[in-house]
Order: sequence, then C-alpha cells, then structure tokens
Amino acid sequence: MQEDMRSQTSADLTNSVWNGSSIRTFGARNEIVSFNVVVDNPGPALPNVAVDFTLLTNGGYRLETTDTSNNALFDWTERPIEVFAVGYLRILGLSRLAYQLYDETHIPEGMQRPFDNFQPTGPAIGRGVWEDRPNHGKGHPDIAEPMEVRGSVPVASGNSQSFWVDVYIPRDAPVGVLSGNLAIRVGNNVNQEIPVEIQVVDITLPESSLARNMVYLEGTQVAERHFLGPVNGPIADSDDDAFRRIVDNYFKMAWRHGLSLIDVNDLVPDKIRPVDRPNIDWERRLTGGLYTAANGYSGPGENLPHDVFSIGTYGVWTGWWDLRRFDPETGVFDPDAPLSELRSELERRTDQWETWFQTNAPDADRFLYADDEPAVSHITSGPRLPIEYARLVSDFVAENPGPGGDLPTFVTASPLEYDSGLPTTSILGTVISVASTAPFEAATDALIADPDRKFFMYNGQRPASGSFVIEDDGVALREVPWGQHKLGITRWYAWNAGYWDNFLGGDATRDLTQVAPEGASFRLGTRTNVFKNAHVFVRYDFFDPLVGETGVFNYSNGSGLLFYPGTDKVFPAESRGLAGPIASLRMKHWRRGIQDVKYIELAMAVNPTATQAIIDAIVPEVMWELGVTDENDPSFVLKPPSWSTDPDVWERARADLINLILGSTTVNPVAQ
Repeated sequence: MQEDMRSQTSADLTNSVWNGSSIRTFGARNEIVSFNVVVDNPGPALPNVAVDFTLLTNGGYRLETTDTSNNALFDWTERPIEVFAVGYLRILGLSRLAYQLYDETHIPEGMQRPFDNFQPTGPAIGRGVWEDRPNHGKGHPDIAEPMEVRGSVPVASGNSQSFWVDVYIPRDAPVGVLSGNLAIRVGNNVNQEIPVEIQVVDITLPESSLARNMVYLEGTQVAERHFLGPVNGPIADSDDDAFRRIVDNYFKMAWRHGLSLIDVNDLVPDKIRPVDRPNIDWERRLTGGLYTAANGYSGPGENLPHDVFSIGTYGVWTGWWDLRRFDPETGVFDPDAPLSELRSELERRTDQWETWFQTNAPDADRFLYADDEPAVSHITSGPRLPIEYARLVSDFVAENPGPGGDLPTFVTASPLEYDSGLPTTSILGTVISVASTAPFEAATDALIADPDRKFFMYNGQRPASGSFVIEDDGVALREVPWGQHKLGITRWYAWNAGYWDNFLGGDATRDLTQVAPEGASFRLGTRTNVFKNAHVFVRYDFFDPLVGETGVFNYSNGSGLLFYPGTDKVFPAESRGLAGPIASLRMKHWRRGIQDVKYIELAMAVNPTATQAIIDAIVPEVMWELGVTDENDPSFVLKPPSWSTDPDVWERARADLINLILGSTTVNPVAQ
C-alpha cells in the first residue's frame, strides 16, 4: 500500500527476488519477467523520485531499450525493458461483486477484520468496524504509468512508492545471466544503484497459452476519452484514422499481456460497422497482420493472428439486423412477430459470417453472442422469457442447413442448463463464487468432452477464484489461469476492460472532497475519474460502518477496468496525452499466471504426474471443487480460498516447473 513502510516495520525484507543487496530473478526465452522496486521515504517529502533501467548484458549480448521517448511507448521493437511508476487508488468500501460478506475469510486478506473462525461448522465472524480492516482507505497500487510519461513522482513523508519493471527475454537470448544496474534517482542525483541479474534458462515458452481468454473493449468509451470529451455525437472524420491507430494500440498492449480483446466490430463508433463480416481492421488482426514488428509489436505471440471474434457482443446483433422485436428484454418486443422471420434472417446472416471465417480465418474461435445473462433477467413471466429466447436463437442457428449451421453460439449462462434450458447452445459461460461439486463437475465434463461445445468462465469471485477487483490480493489474477487449466476451461471472459462510464450507477450522489480536491467534479454525470476513484461499478448509496462505502447492489472497485485511458478529454487534468492505453498491474498479474500455464504445458509433456502434483499444491480447490457447506442450500461455503497469497510460494512453483522441464535443479529461488 502507498502508506506502508516495510523498511521501518519489518525485520526481514528479503524474498525470492531481493536478497538485501541485489535483484535476482529468472525466466525463459519469449517470457516477460517482472519485479517491483519499492522506495520508502521515512524522511521529508521528496518531490521527484525516478527509476532508470534500460540495459542488461551477457558478454557481448545486449538487451537494451533504445528509445525512451513518449512516441515509442506503443512500439516494443526497441523496448524490451520497461519501467513504470505505479499510481495508487484509495479503497473506500468493499467490492460486493467479487465476494460475499457472510464469512470474513472470503474477503481479501488486507481488507479482513480480525475474526473468530468457526469453520467448517460456522462462518468466520469479524470483530470491529471498517477502520479495523488493515488496508481500509489506503492507496492500493494499480496504475502502471510508463516512466517516460511521469518523468518522476513525488513521495510524501511516511509513504512508499512502487516502480514496476517488465523485461522481455527475446527468443535469441543466450542461456546464462543477464546483468545490469538499476538506478534510483532523487532529482538529478542517483541515490542508489542496485545490481539486477536475470537467469535465462534453456527453455523457450510457446507463443500462445492454453489459458486462453477474451476481454471486451468498448470503442465508444475509447473515442470519448481520446477525442470527444463528455459530449454526444461521432468523432470528427479527420480523427477516424487516428482513432483506429489508438484502438490498435489497445489491442497490441492487451496481446503483450496475453489477453485477447473482443468488441462490437465498430471500425469507428457510430459510423462504420459491417454487419456481415469483420471490419477491415479486424480482418488484419485475424489474418496475422497486426502483431508484427512492422506495426511495432514485439513479444509473446508475435506474428500470430488474433484468436477469437465475437459476433454482436452482448446481443447487439439484434440491432444490426433489425431483429430487436424478437428479444423480450427490449422495449420494442413484439410477441406476435413471426418467428419465421427470425429464423430466415439468422440463417442468412450466419451463412455470411461463417463463410467469411472459413475462407479467411478458419482457425479463429468465433461465435454469435446469442444472449447475455438471460437466466438473471428481471423478466420472470410473459409470452417469452429471455432464457427461452436464447434457446430459440441457438436452435435456429444450429438447425441452419447452410454454412452458418457450423457457427457456434454463446450465452452467459450456467453449464447446469446445457441439457435442459440451452441444449443447442455451443458455448456456455458463467461466474461462480460457490457451487455444488457433483452437478457442476458432471455438466462441465460433458461440455468439455463434446467436440462441438465449450465452457467459459466469466469474471471471477472469491473463494472460487481470484477476482478482478483492485483490493484483491496480488496473486488473485495469477491464480485464475492455474484454476482455468486445472479444470479444462476453454476461455476466461472478462466483461469489460475500459468501463469508464458507470452508466449502471447513475449520477454521482456525493461530494468526494475526502478523496481528491476535485470534489463533485470527481465524477461527471456517470463518467468516472479513473485516475482518482477506485469505485467504478454501480452506485454508491451509503456508508456502512462495517464495510465502508457501499450500495444496495454490487458496489465494486475496478470491476470492468483493466486499462486506463492514455488521453482523457473527460477529465483533462488527468490526461497523459498518449495515443493508447495505460496498463493496470492486474493485467500484469494475469499475464504472470498465463505464462505459468505455458510452463505447465511444457512440464506436462515431460512428467505429468509431478506436474499435476505442483498444480494440486498451488491451487488445491478452485471453483466448484470447493463444494458447498449444505447441499440443501447450495448458496454458501464456509471455506477460505485454497491458494497461498505468498508470491514466493508461486515463484517456487515456477522454479519447480522449470526444473521438471530441464530435468535438473537449474533454478533455486529460495536459496538466492
């Protein structure tokens, strides 16, 4: 936390990366390895602290960032080493969407009150109030601003400041130790130089991971922050090409973190949207033309085509094809509209899409996003329920005698409904915090075993999995790919990457002068100042003495937000003036887990029994494996998350996987 001063409060600061005098880590070729330098300031306020680190060498081999200008931030061909000044967000209330509050162990460790633990027969019951949660109100690290953007950062007296470092180990890196020096600078003076050593092992990680995913990006919000400001209407024609380049930078940054973006096929919001094929930018992505050195991309997945495409994300295809009258959740629903029209239009349109993919990108995962969360709709009665509509769409697509009959359909719904409510839906995706083991295991096993069907997970909730909220433990998103791989889940779906307009929350209802000097202008209508406000999802309604700020429905911090806008014309005082995004640390934690799964894949080919033992030790019980406490009421479980929150435990596991692959004790992070 920003207010933590471990150098003043901890007797031992060493760990598997820091031995007290040098930074030492390890990695494979085609891997991005990271470490975090934390500067504590027990003295007077420091107005300008920076970290300089651009060069690692091994004999005559040089790994060097040669362009440190802002213009090169989205061109990684000359930037294998990146340094980020970390920005902080204060947590003023618990995230209701990521965990429940009936058991204190379900809450992230830093936000837990002291508790009496009655598990497994009763919940862990907290003592005290909001102020007894250790990290209440503290600045949580999340915004990874390139050092080139910040130049330097102030560090208040009694505070700490994190500097995050990413190092990409190229495919041609020699085995051995890459060495360099990292400088901590105060003003123009170097305060300290720290030796850095990265042990490069004789392994090259695969370009893609079995821990596949997809993350939604809303182009309208990107356009608003980068071009429009808080106004309505399309961006200027003269900005169209610039907008498309910015969107490409979002895609490239996501890809470099192992993440696959989806959207609604806008070429430019409210202007150009092909409804019968991917747009020309998507065509370039899906056929291997974006993630190339010519476009400034270097890193994992270079030269690969984009791997997933969602047709009509969140069901917007009903508007594309003038079919909204068939959807019971729209205001123009017509129960008397002839279903023959829905069937014929779906057949025609899915034929167009599937023909394009079979011709141009046959290996890409694609699907019609048939409907979103129909089982949790507010509509509970009527001539057609949302779940019945979702089944109808899936049926009509599956029964198409043309090429469109091969196009999968996707519905965010429980796999328990695969053989009853949605028997013809190709892909089901759900989010769980608890679930009965036997029925979920049977349903997901059946889906995974069926070559024509798949199972996705959607977002994440504790204690079943790590979550996406800002106050979750640092290993939370590292855990997600491990659990995903363990249970054979095809993709992990994050519902949004840039939810900067909290339209689900309504207008701001309070003055936030306790958070930032902007006060009421901290929010503009429903739009969030994401550089100052961790709460981005659903309304703040009142202050609860036990949980802090909260709302009657799913108040959350950082849900739907993985990117920060590099330019912000809604809150211009926050704008960094960049033609692309700023990453979150949560993206980097997710990438770490995705790369871990690449090691798992290689180790499985060498020694599956030993590899499985490592997996079982790191993630003993995940998702439906936790089961429920009472099968008669399968809505709760009295267990904490099963995985360790100690990052050294996870690094030890990564070393064990390397040693399995190489057949020797090559890496020993604990000893260093």
